[in-house]
Amino acid sequence: MSYTTRKQVDGQFDEVVERAISALEDEGFGVLCDIDVQATFEK
Repeated sequence: MSYTTRKQVDGQFDEVVERAISALEDEGFGVLCDIDVQATFEK
């Protein structure tokens, strides 16, 4: 069984991340951590 949710958005990655964080804050949520997956895999 496979389950996927996908959303395509316009903009550069960093800009989209900032917009998502801002939208979460507007709803009373926040980001607890930010993990650089590429850097983690390189280790």
